[in-house]
Amino acid sequence: MSNETIHEWCAVKARMDCLECGQSIPIEGPLDRVECPTCRTEVRLGQEWARILRELSKQPRTGREFVHKIRPTEAGTIFVSYAVGAPPRCPACDAAFTGLSEPAVGEVGAVSCPSCDAEYPVDRAPRHLQSRNIKQVFLASPPRDDPAADRNETRPVLLGCLGCGARLTITADMPRVVRCGYCESDSFVPPDVWIRLHPVRVRRAFWLRSPPPVR
Repeated sequence: MSNETIHEWCAVKARMDCLECGQSIPIEGPLDRVECPTCRTEVRLGQEWARILRELSKQPRTGREFVHKIRPTEAGTIFVSYAVGAPPRCPACDAAFTGLSEPAVGEVGAVSCPSCDAEYPVDRAPRHLQSRNIKQVFLASPPRDDPAADRNETRPVLLGCLGCGARLTITADMPRVVRCGYCESDSFVPPDVWIRLHPVRVRRAFWLRSPPPVR
């Protein structure tokens, strides 16, 4: 492999450390920018993809996962796992999309899981990757451009006020310390409830594909 070319599907998992607060930021697709889920700092990745793909092009085509640390970069330290030759996998049942040949490289379409029939889109690669010969992207689920979207779908939790016992409705957009509307006492949201309302975001794999070499 050379010239930053894959010639087949490659599974990618990536994250980085926020330069402002030090928390982990999952990179959930070939995005040109990400937002820290903790401090909301926006980080631009456009120029970092050249380095990510350069390391990717050096990996053996075995389907096995290799982990690489890319640093220093303007965005911060980036941790990337590559598996060149690993076919896309269904997030519903984890079946491999083996023999995936449609849609053609560079085209837009959909593929169905050979095991559970769930259907997923295959999209053209964004412009900042097409210039490096990456033509297609398979996302098991859409990248979360707005980290708050996950929290907004979380159901509220009911707690009792520590001062008067009144019912407190705790939602994801509330602070960790909640003031009772009756006795004005402050109650600290327990860790298990806070984590439920603010689930930890983990890395999710996405797949990149480039055309086969011209013979």
